[in-house]
Amino acid sequence: MPLSWNEIRNRAHAFSKRWETKLRKMPRPSSLADTYDPLIRPHALVKAHQALDRAVDACYRKAAFANDAQRVEFLFGRYQQLTSLLPTEKKTKKQKLLMK
Repeated sequence: MPLSWNEIRNRAHAFSKRWETKLRKMPRPSSLADTYDPLIRPHALVKAHQALDRAVDACYRKAAFANDAQRVEFLFGRYQQLTSLLPTEKKTKKQKLLMK
């Protein structure tokens, strides 16, 4: 069962507080492009993103998503469900499997 919005917000806030001090101590790259360049990206940033992915996965599923594309597809689908004024489509077998 998905967590409530309050629980997700509380977990996100706690996560950001944990990583805020670690990331502030890192030297600042010259641009956002440098920050996410796979060749020079700080290891602490990679670890922070991996921890965030695990936290997001735990909010919605027992098992982790297989990859980033699967996670993004699920999250955008969830966003569409929550923000759309139109009725949602029936889930396909693939979508039902992703929910497990």
